[in-house]
Amino acid sequence: MNKKKIFYNEEKEISEAYTEKWLLEKCTVKDIDNLIVNHHYWEDPEGELWVDFNNPMENVYADFNAYREVKNFMKPSELKKLRETLNLTVREFSKLTGLGYSNISQIENNQRIQTKYQDLIFKLIQEKFIYTGKLPLEEIPNELTDKINHKINKNDYSQSKTIENKHNLKSDSYNFDKILGDAI
Repeated sequence: MNKKKIFYNEEKEISEAYTEKWLLEKCTVKDIDNLIVNHHYWEDPEGELWVDFNNPMENVYADFNAYREVKNFMKPSELKKLRETLNLTVREFSKLTGLGYSNISQIENNQRIQTKYQDLIFKLIQEKFIYTGKLPLEEIPNELTDKINHKINKNDYSQSKTIENKHNLKSDSYNFDKILGDAI
């Protein structure tokens, strides 16, 4: 049986019982026109569908996540975990990547989808840290370098494990055409 819940609908200016509905819908996100995503709605007594009153962006976020899945992009939670693993603030991570502070924040909060170029930057930083225990440090101020080095010294990975994992990389992960994608 479908879940029922009472909501106050500001547009109709009444409280009434709504029935939960899940619908598979075809949607478009950026360059993909045929994403099939399970969307969440609440149906009023007249049969009209409404987005979740407590989470109106829920279906948009589901669309973003489906797009990331198809493109094999990092999820917002993965990006945030990477940044936190490096013990960097959003501003510090922004400086490391060369991307805008607001872009990083919006991607982490699932308010924006990263470009292929941005996703590549995130993955290269992640891979470099995982496989070498180091980051591209050329333009990072000394206090950030010290912060990162401190974090690296606490790293659980042994050199042999790092080398073993390095051989598991996809050989075509650095293919020029695939990597630059929408950055060209």
